[in-house]
Amino acid sequence: MRPAVDATARTVALAYRPWLAQRLVARCRAPKRVLVAARQVGKTHLAAVETLKVALARPGSVSVVLAPTRQFLRRAIDKILALAQGVPGVAWVEGRLRFELTNGSTIECVSAESANGEAIRGLRIDGVLWADEAALLPRHAFDAARACLLTSDGQVLLTTTPVGRNWVFQEYSSEDAGTARFRFRASDSPFTKADRLAECRRDYVPEKAAQELDARFVDEVGRPFPDTSRLFVKSFPDRSSEPRASLGNVIGVDLGDKQDFTVLTLVNRYGEVRLLDRWQRREWFESVTDIARYAHEHQALVVADHGAGAGAGTALKSELQRLGVRTALVQTAQLGVKKRIVEQAHLDVAWERVHVLAGGVHQGLADQLEHELTVFLSVTRVVRGQEHTVYEAPQVKGEHDDCVVSFCLALWGRAELAPNVGEDEDVSIEALVQQNERLAARLRAPGPGGAWIDLGNGTWVHPFADPPRSGL
Repeated sequence: MRPAVDATARTVALAYRPWLAQRLVARCRAPKRVLVAARQVGKTHLAAVETLKVALARPGSVSVVLAPTRQFLRRAIDKILALAQGVPGVAWVEGRLRFELTNGSTIECVSAESANGEAIRGLRIDGVLWADEAALLPRHAFDAARACLLTSDGQVLLTTTPVGRNWVFQEYSSEDAGTARFRFRASDSPFTKADRLAECRRDYVPEKAAQELDARFVDEVGRPFPDTSRLFVKSFPDRSSEPRASLGNVIGVDLGDKQDFTVLTLVNRYGEVRLLDRWQRREWFESVTDIARYAHEHQALVVADHGAGAGAGTALKSELQRLGVRTALVQTAQLGVKKRIVEQAHLDVAWERVHVLAGGVHQGLADQLEHELTVFLSVTRVVRGQEHTVYEAPQVKGEHDDCVVSFCLALWGRAELAPNVGEDEDVSIEALVQQNERLAARLRAPGPGGAWIDLGNGTWVHPFADPPRSGL
């Protein structure tokens, strides 16, 4: 039998005045509640109240707050701290990132960014598992946390604004009888200012408004990689009998500095992708030896991100060439260049021309790539009076796109560069610009339906159909 709600839990309830939709969530007794909500409608505040109430009402229980990054985690912690000020017997232990209650309950606070969700392994959650901004969480981090509920009657509470149709959409759409689903629109909240809401609707593209203001799961628009369900595989055919030089290997390098990650992704002419390595807190010149080692081991062309064309890229290229490595630089910061590279990867993934090795030693990096692909965004911006599509990770501290950029560079090199680069030939920035111009001309070529591309053999293809299709 569950213990009765004590006076301190009632204190929290009395200090909180929920609006109608929040009351519906609070009164729900389903073991799993999925709350999909617009921005600024009180979902985090509601979940903080529910988590603290459960900890107070169940002496000796363990609850967990799981957030995608330390920044989001701190916001959840601050909400609980503010509520706990008027509640006796609740202490925050900063060094352990947890709340300790005099009734023996604890609320553990975990960031998937710092611990990848693994920090809670071994815990038995019999209070509540609250996943805040769940759509930004890697699926495997949530699964690791949910496994801590296997022997208890603990509750699950997911709160988030939608980010495409990822795993949260699957949870929300589940027909499981134990799952309760709620959706809050910005217009539902009594605290939303009508003039501000109208201003946002004017400024947002329709898809962004649907997602952030109406809490709708936007399918493909605005998400370059909406479906990666067939991208990851457990094994590749044995290629050991083929000379490595004949495999057409390309290594895409997203070069980081002490704050960002450096990622190396290998792809061969068969479209078989392996994430080779990912490291952080190293200057570019400390990475040269390892990049050259991987390039020689796989006899690969290196395609590296050159940003806006300044900085470490040129020096990296010179050092790699000195070590006998064929190298190409791509200025992804130039308008249109990154767009074309990402769209090349989009086509390869959509047409299943590439697959990524997962499982075993590759699982961790494959999981990171899958997460980054899921949350990767296409954002329409106006620059000097013209609309441009920008591809980037969510502008949230702790979110990265280094694996995505490395992946896209490798696929670009495979499609546009590798077949045309000899053993001793270098690909200069000027040559790469010419490659970009040729691709741009192909994309602008007039054809049936306007956006169709002429492949030159009497076949026209439409790259952004779902699924991609060919025709005349």
